[in-house]
Amino acid sequence: MNKIAVTGSNGMTGRHMLSLLKSKGIPYKAITRKEWDLSEWKTFTELDYIFESVNAIFHFGAQLPNSNIDDENMQIKQIFDVNIRSSLNLAEWAKSRNIPIIFISSGVVYMDPHTSNIKETDTKVVNGFGGFYGFSKLLVEKIFDHLSKVGLKYIILRPSSIYGYGLPSEKLIQSYLEKASKNDDIIIKEHKNEINFIHASD
Repeated sequence: MNKIAVTGSNGMTGRHMLSLLKSKGIPYKAITRKEWDLSEWKTFTELDYIFESVNAIFHFGAQLPNSNIDDENMQIKQIFDVNIRSSLNLAEWAKSRNIPIIFISSGVVYMDPHTSNIKETDTKVVNGFGGFYGFSKLLVEKIFDHLSKVGLKYIILRPSSIYGYGLPSEKLIQSYLEKASKNDDIIIKEHKNEINFIHASD
């Protein structure tokens, strides 16, 4: 049976992916920072060792904006190294080994991520709602598209508003769930947006 690798397997989406693979009896290899710190460039030999005998990679590993970092340049460097450089590193290796990648991008790559009925071909944004994080996702998509012309096999998924086990407590839906679990009141002061949430297990 094919063996699946999951980068970012300690993250929210990664944990749900591992749970799904386990429930279906599909062999997998969990890739955490212990196996590969995505800020570090790896040789093909090192990646052969990290991804030994896998047949496909779910690339969920990413650096989210970090509210604990005040230095904007450091924030951008982290996002660039972890999101963009690592994806190029991984894609070049996967292309050479004929291993497909399933990449989790984001709905924030669209010009208007709040519109209903977004189509895959809708206009993308360079500097908008998702900031440099959103742009990093778009750049990775462009890298994969570029390498697909010389053999990379990939799929891009652009979910929006994911929630699930492991979501930080300060996030909207998690804070509501925690209040509900304590029978606290959930007070909505004003209505501005409509959001369709997607559970990570979906």
